[in-house]
Amino acid sequence: MIEDLDLEREELRLKVFHNEIVHEWCVVDADNNFTFMKNNMNISNDVLEYKVSNKYSEESDYENYSTMDKVLVTLVDGVIKFYNQNFREIDKDLISTAK
Repeated sequence: MIEDLDLEREELRLKVFHNEIVHEWCVVDADNNFTFMKNNMNISNDVLEYKVSNKYSEESDYENYSTMDKVLVTLVDGVIKFYNQNFREIDKDLISTAK
C-alpha cells in the first residue's frame, strides 16, 4: 500500500517537473502564507492539508500542526501553478495575494 502511494507520488513528480522553467518549494506558515518570487501569497483554509489545527492565534496551548507545510510553485510559459507536497495541483482560485 505504501509502495503504491510512493509510486503514484513519483509519477506525479515526474509529470510536474517535465516542462517547468522555474520551480520553488515555499514554506507555508501557520497563517497559510508563503512567498514566491517576492510575492506574498495565501492558501485558503479550504485546502485541508494546509489548515492548521490548534492554531497559535486561537489557543494558548498550541501546536500549529498541519499535514503539509510547503507548497511547490512552478512557472511555465508565464503560467503559475501550485502543487501540494504530494505533487497534486492546488486550484489557483484557492491561492490569493496575502494581505
